[in-house]
Amino acid sequence: MSPNRFSGSSPSWNDIEDFCAAAKSGNAASVGRIIDLHGAAIVDAKDSRGDTALTWAAWGGHAETVTLLLDRGAGIDVKGVNGKTALAWAAEGGKNDIVTLLLKRGASVEVKDDNGDTPIKGAKSRGHTAIATQMEEFTQAKKQQAARQKLEEDGRALAAARLEKLKKNRPPKLK
Repeated sequence: MSPNRFSGSSPSWNDIEDFCAAAKSGNAASVGRIIDLHGAAIVDAKDSRGDTALTWAAWGGHAETVTLLLDRGAGIDVKGVNGKTALAWAAEGGKNDIVTLLLKRGASVEVKDDNGDTPIKGAKSRGHTAIATQMEEFTQAKKQQAARQKLEEDGRALAAARLEKLKKNRPPKLK
């Protein structure tokens, strides 16, 4: 059974605080050991401030820890303090490599924080216009890819329907 599916022991508040502190400092080895001990029960647990290990690792710019947490089942769009996701914290903190990592792993740029701001708006408000542009371009490319896939699927469906119609309407074979 994979460690993120293991129910593990119920984590105490101290365990959660230690877990989030390890993520905040980028100590991926400690984060992994704590997940092994507590399993899924701790992955998205919130510390006394209201943040998860993933939001702390993203804010700190710790790519190895972010990757480990995602691989072990952390919710990519789980909100922490002020309703901010890991992507929002990384964007506002100017952590370009973490923003890229989170986007590639499926983080949403549409999730709004408690003020109604998206990660794009948060990045712009902190002066990280290059990161905001990166998120906008990534989102646009994703939409274009989805549109292309839809066109291809529609084209295949249309071709299959046309072929069926031709098969039904073909003249009988001569003997």
